[in-house]
Amino acid sequence: MMPVEYISKNNVMKKIFIVNILLLTFISSTYAQLDSIVNKFQQQFDQFRQDIEQQHRQFKNKNDSVFAEFLKKSWKEYEVFYNEIQEPPKPVIQPKLKEVKKPVPQEIRPAPDDSTKSHLLPPGTIDSAPGSKTTEP
Repeated sequence: MMPVEYISKNNVMKKIFIVNILLLTFISSTYAQLDSIVNKFQQQFDQFRQDIEQQHRQFKNKNDSVFAEFLKKSWKEYEVFYNEIQEPPKPVIQPKLKEVKKPVPQEIRPAPDDSTKSHLLPPGTIDSAPGSKTTEP
């Protein structure tokens, strides 16, 4: 029979410790690679952002200069015609106003009061429209 080796706690602890060390080195190297990938993407994004900002600044400067030139030309044209605007000449003889007769105020009187009349219709009359009375045949 072969002797059975006794596994001591020290041996188990040593193996666990070695495995942990190996795992730690593997994880740290993986983390370093991941960190370098993230840094690479960040650098690419920063470069992209700087390029876009530069293009935008160039576009804005070009449009601003074109607009400034337009304004200069417009103001030059305005200054050329500024003194040419004159008031129209006034007539030598001033026109006279025709006299218009003022309307004479008239007194307005109210219509006669119908309160004395009876509002009841006599028999045989039909009220077809307000204010019109007809008799039945």
